[in-house]
Amino acid sequence: MTIVVDNSPTRRLAAFAADLTSALIPSRVMARAKELLIDYIGHTVATTQEAPAQKLIRFAKANGGPPESRVIGAGVSVAAPWAALVNGAMGHMAELDDTHRGTMSHPGDSVWATDLAIGEKVGASGADVLVAGIAGYEVALRVGRAVMPDHYRRGWHTSGTIMSFGAAVSAGRLLKLDHRPMA
Repeated sequence: MTIVVDNSPTRRLAAFAADLTSALIPSRVMARAKELLIDYIGHTVATTQEAPAQKLIRFAKANGGPPESRVIGAGVSVAAPWAALVNGAMGHMAELDDTHRGTMSHPGDSVWATDLAIGEKVGASGADVLVAGIAGYEVALRVGRAVMPDHYRRGWHTSGTIMSFGAAVSAGRLLKLDHRPMA
């Protein structure tokens, strides 16, 4: 377990994310994460033939760098950041993505898209992908609760702001960052 010298909320969240293991996650949370991941993949695959998705896929295929990570349902692999971008955008297209009411956000499109892209790039196990996703959800939703509802009232779209924290944490977990670089 990490000893956090600076006890700021950022440092505490970073230590939580860096130190989280599957042994610390209740089985019902792990089961729910699996459901959310399957749901994300399903509604993302459903959008692959949509015109905007096809444009993104073509652009990523032409400009997306080395084949590190798959674009879901497209039969193409591109650099991990491009896969995360395209998969996240496609996940949001059908408006079937998960919703967290307290933060008015759609966590899965950012967290799972990043999680799967980085996980594939680094050869992560399924358990590692789930733990990273859970850490990403937890951190992003805590940040979201801290800034809501004022954040939304000021015109910010929380899926594009607070979920960047979830994506970063998920990637950080899979890249095996300790608490300092995670923060």
